[in-house]
Amino acid sequence: MISKYYSILFLICTITVSDKNPILFEDYRLYGDVKSMTTISYKLNPEVYNDEDCLCGPEEVNLKPTERTEKERDSIVFKYNGNYIEKIENYNNGWLSYETLFKYSGSLLIEKTNITFSGTEDFPNEIYRTEYEYNPKNILTTTLNYFQDSLNSKVLFKNNLIQEKFIFDNQSSISEKLNYKYNNLNQLIEKSAYDKTGKLLYSIKNNYINSRDYSNEWYTSKNELDTKTTIEYDEEGNYTEKIFYVENGELLLDHSTKYNKNDDIIMSIFSSVNPTEYTYKYDKNGNWIERIEYLNNSPIEETVRIIEYKK
Repeated sequence: MISKYYSILFLICTITVSDKNPILFEDYRLYGDVKSMTTISYKLNPEVYNDEDCLCGPEEVNLKPTERTEKERDSIVFKYNGNYIEKIENYNNGWLSYETLFKYSGSLLIEKTNITFSGTEDFPNEIYRTEYEYNPKNILTTTLNYFQDSLNSKVLFKNNLIQEKFIFDNQSSISEKLNYKYNNLNQLIEKSAYDKTGKLLYSIKNNYINSRDYSNEWYTSKNELDTKTTIEYDEEGNYTEKIFYVENGELLLDHSTKYNKNDDIIMSIFSSVNPTEYTYKYDKNGNWIERIEYLNNSPIEETVRIIEYKK
């Protein structure tokens, strides 16, 4: 159970946003025809933020101004030929790199390949490939997901909603099956996982409070409540609060956020921990090019994005 709670904490630290180029920019909110982007992070108070996973409480904070120190430098290059056909990413000053290749039939994406370069001969590069299938009306029906050329999973869609997902083992046999159920508003209300014999592994049920907010309940294979989460969103679809409870109703974690008019996060609060705040500067396309992170009203990290647009 502990590992699941750490996974929950990781997931809520990752802000998912909608994009104008959803196929290419699934991890970014970028506007305009972006050709490349370099991201540089600087530590402004390194003695406060030594551990990136540390959520410093008030007794741990002793801010003192220091010189601006580069923390890491990442770069992304997008290649364009009518459609975006390639994305090259380098993280941690080139220590880790990715390449994403896109293949189209007309305007339809039919294949996406993600390659993770290990940088060493001791470990092979990891290759993930997704094939997309459509019906005669060009509506997505199936995705086939491969890892190192072995079929990893198959996902079936109807009306652009996931209906079933099959997970395969190393012998290409089904090891797990997931079923999805929706209400008449096409909101997901239940996801159930079964092993290869049809035995229930777990289920997740969503109970909607209104058109945006809902509670999320995890049930064990014995249909016993394990954890419960309530999630609230603003009118733009940004989540504003997540509250996690364990099976006895005890509060596990409360995470709330606030956004500016550009839908960029400006405040993040975990339970009783001091809030982290952010300020931004934007270019003429509406993309942020500078972000400063604050703790206790003092800057601790600056992130600069150098964005080049296609001419």
